[in-house]
This record gives sequence, structure tokens and C-alpha cells, in this order.
Amino acid sequence: MNETTIDRQALADLLARFGDSLDSFDALRPDAYEKVLAAQPSGLEFLESFYSLLFDPALTLAQAAEKCPTWPLGSKRERRRPSPNILSQVGERMRTRAALARISPVGKFLTELRKELKATPLGDNQTVLDGLCGAVGAKLLADARAGTALDLKAMATLQNQRVLEQNEQRLAQNDKKLANDGRRLALLEAREAKTKEVVNNTTLSPEEKQQRIREILGTE
Repeated sequence: MNETTIDRQALADLLARFGDSLDSFDALRPDAYEKVLAAQPSGLEFLESFYSLLFDPALTLAQAAEKCPTWPLGSKRERRRPSPNILSQVGERMRTRAALARISPVGKFLTELRKELKATPLGDNQTVLDGLCGAVGAKLLADARAGTALDLKAMATLQNQRVLEQNEQRLAQNDKKLANDGRRLALLEAREAKTKEVVNNTTLSPEEKQQRIREILGTE
């Protein structure tokens, strides 16, 4: 395919509308249906038609395939419609790409959160550290998968809640004194569950979260 005939910026804009990117498109095989379409005169119009049909919720894959542009002349499937299997593969690739784009900020945020917490006394307790990062990560990932805007700024306030770190450390120290392993495990699980509920409660301000967590940990 002669990519010099393609308006790269226009292609990038088109792909972005459907949750894809130039990198993903460029990685396709030269004989892939999308690349073959794009190489034709009015290729971007063909691509837009194809993607619109593919993601039309009113159409099944078979119905969409029957309306898609045919393979161009000179291709190995010339004048034939793309199969529903091709549409399924393209749709899965683009949905996966869009999902990764939504969740990528979560990984970066959790990496920074873990680094900062490691530098505090809380970082010495791997179980507590994993639990806290896991709770925050689960909330962010759920928001990302649901298409909800990621409120990383609000989550970042957790990094500044030194009282939470101190209380968690105190909890770990106090729990070591419990002689009964069963009581210790039950207490840990109950406090962890209540703490996660507070962390995930979007109706509470950071100050209210701190107050609730102090009450849960018995430090008030």
C-alpha cells in the first residue's frame, strides 16, 4: 500500500473518533482489509463507512458485512464483502485499544502512589500497602471501564493523608499483639472492608474520610 497517498492527520482523526490510533493501524498487515481500503482513492471515506457500520448497534456483524465496501480490484478477495469474522476481529482490536487507552492513566497513578507510600512507615507493611493500592486501583479501573472520567486529582489526596498512613502502621503494630490468630484475621478483614468503603465513598470529602478512618481504627 502506498501510504504517501493518505492524509495521515485525517486518518489519525478518523481513527481517534472510533477509539483507535495510527500506531495500531500502522501495525496491521499490508493486506489487512482496513489498509487495503485506505490505499484506494477516497480510502478515508471507505474506512469511515466501514467503521460506522461495524459499530452500528442496530446491525449484527452479518448485516454490517453485507453493507461494507467490497475488497478493491487487485486484492485477493476483490469485489467480495468482508466476512463477519473480519468485522469481529477488527471490532475486538479497536475495543481493546480503547479500553487500554482509558485505563493506562490508572497504572501510572498507582506506580507513583506506591513509590510515595514506600517512603513512609506504611511501606514496611506489604500487606497493608497492597490492600490500600488495590482498593484505589479497583475503584479507578471500575471508573475507567465504565467510561467515567478518572478523578486522579481527588485520589491523589490519599497520598497526603499522613494520618491514614500512621493509623495503618499503628493497626499493624497493635494486631501483632493479638494472641488469637482467628481474632486477628477477623479484625483485619473487618477494618480493611470498612476502610475500603470509606475510600470508595465519593460523597465524602478528604477530611470526612480521615475522620471516618480514625473512628474505624479506634484512634479517636
